[in-house]
Amino acid sequence: MKIRKTDIRLSKYKYIVFFFFAIHFNTAITQDLNFSQFYNSPITLNPANTGNHLYNWRFINNYRTQWRSLENPYTTIAVSYDHQYYFYSQRLSWGVYFVNDKSGDGSMTSNKFYFSGSYHYEFKKYKIHGGIQVGLVQRSFSSQNLTFPDQFNIATGMYDPSLPTSVVPYTQNLLYPDINMGIDITRSAGRFEPRLGLAIYHLNNPKESFFKDNNRLKNRNVAYFGGKISITKKIYIEPWYVFLNHTKANAMLFGANLSLPFPKNNYRLSHFYTGAFARDGIGQETDAAIFTTGLKFNHFRLGISYDYNISELQTVTNNRGAFEISLIYLGPTFNLLNVTIPCDRY
Repeated sequence: MKIRKTDIRLSKYKYIVFFFFAIHFNTAITQDLNFSQFYNSPITLNPANTGNHLYNWRFINNYRTQWRSLENPYTTIAVSYDHQYYFYSQRLSWGVYFVNDKSGDGSMTSNKFYFSGSYHYEFKKYKIHGGIQVGLVQRSFSSQNLTFPDQFNIATGMYDPSLPTSVVPYTQNLLYPDINMGIDITRSAGRFEPRLGLAIYHLNNPKESFFKDNNRLKNRNVAYFGGKISITKKIYIEPWYVFLNHTKANAMLFGANLSLPFPKNNYRLSHFYTGAFARDGIGQETDAAIFTTGLKFNHFRLGISYDYNISELQTVTNNRGAFEISLIYLGPTFNLLNVTIPCDRY
């Protein structure tokens, strides 16, 4: 049997990278949830976005599949629900969200369930939202499909999972509590409505290790700036800049969506949007170019995006990045946004 050097190199690269990705995931920013359509997954972006809308309730479903050129692509499913609650003149919101994430050959699975709450306050032209999330995270992986560095067979030039290995994890299942919090501020400024958000994840620094060491999950920090720029009453641009930091790993997303109105129709289609974003490693190479599109009709929002891989991984992934789809349903509102008092004229 003839073995090419490229086959050995790619096989070695694939399994070693995934092993460290699975075991030492506390240093990888991608281990926390990251949707390219972050604006269509607001509760996972910032706890303060719980109830940060004008409707009574909201349901969101996100699906992401990444690196389909691999035998077992990475898939993520997120489901969230949030609801408004009024206490006298105060507006509060509560919500829940669940995430299932499965990563590649190692069958690493993450399940996260969070309760989310927020408080909304208006001051002059400012809208201030503060939120907190408390939940449980369960992680597990199977080493059945993994090979490790000391299982390289020199005779065949391939990795052999039947060979013994010194890498023996203490456990293959983890369960720990997790706490996140954040703030979001919006201001009315004519045609431009700027928006600023900050969030901190893993405030309690939970212990997270498949070995016996006392490894603690460090804080992950998220900062974003964006807004809505109205060109006309129905045409607008929504630019975004998102910065992510987790220990020594940094990343950013930046770009914009352009929304255009539909002519009057029987399907209640209101807007169509399209845009482009880029994901960059800051100081490293650009990871992906992201192309987005979506529809707004009645109480539904539908978003589709595709990540085109332009990093060094394009050799392994054949430039295939991630496909993502989001579906949002906004429950009707029964709250008066404007109140007018009739007055007799003399």
